[in-house]
Amino acid sequence: MKKNILKSAFAALAVSAVAVTASSVAALAYDGSKYPVGDLDPSTAKIKPIVSIDKIEIEADQAGTEQKVNINVAEGEDSFGAFGLHIVYDSKLELVAAKRGALANGPAIEGFSFTSKDIEKGVAFITGACDEDYGTNGVLATATFKVPADAQPGDVFAIGFDYRSNPTAEDCFTNSLNNADGKLMQAWVFTQGLQDGYIKIKGEVTTTTTTTTTTTTTTETTTAEETTTTAAETTAAPESTTTSQNDAPPTGVKGVGVAVAGLAVAVGAAFALRKRED
Repeated sequence: MKKNILKSAFAALAVSAVAVTASSVAALAYDGSKYPVGDLDPSTAKIKPIVSIDKIEIEADQAGTEQKVNINVAEGEDSFGAFGLHIVYDSKLELVAAKRGALANGPAIEGFSFTSKDIEKGVAFITGACDEDYGTNGVLATATFKVPADAQPGDVFAIGFDYRSNPTAEDCFTNSLNNADGKLMQAWVFTQGLQDGYIKIKGEVTTTTTTTTTTTTTTETTTAEETTTTAAETTAAPESTTTSQNDAPPTGVKGVGVAVAGLAVAVGAAFALRKRED
């Protein structure tokens, strides 16, 4: 009976993968808040597996080559008997099909029924089930990606997870009984236990910076006010000179005497006007 239930669940997961992702866009950063924990507390799980994707760095001259990327399990020895995971990846990568599906199964799930599908560009799905909790630590599955031929140093091609579900089935990572311990383990995996990976081209991004220097020239113009003093000519004896009391002293600035005289006239006129108004 248990075997039949697992096979039914396995088939439902495979079908649900197509239904859920048919018109979706792959997310390249895993969001653990999407998993509906309900009243479960993932921190209380007895077993807390870590499911991770390789982080690979290659040389620039390896652009255009095929690279194997593993999906790994740690802290999950003999603890799980069923899983269903959506793998999302940079659409610039080309997923190279394995002999029996999109990805190849790894030694961590020896004895599992396994299948994988290339759902759409940028999205793949893997699922497996077993009668017992034979899942162990190690490589769960392996994907082969072809790196773009025009990849440049510093380019990073993300590969990660995305939790997906529909009313009839959901992604999972649980034990063969799917009991309380299995549900807590699954809640832990989908909220805190998934780690994304990537393929990165070694080297730094080359950035060309152009600096434009603008020089501003400021021309200062000085306007000098010229004061012209016209002296009235007096027909007098050559030896005799008449000096006005309002003239500036010999050590003053030329023209100051005339200015002072003008100021005195203005003050007098203002005083007379105020006198008249009073």
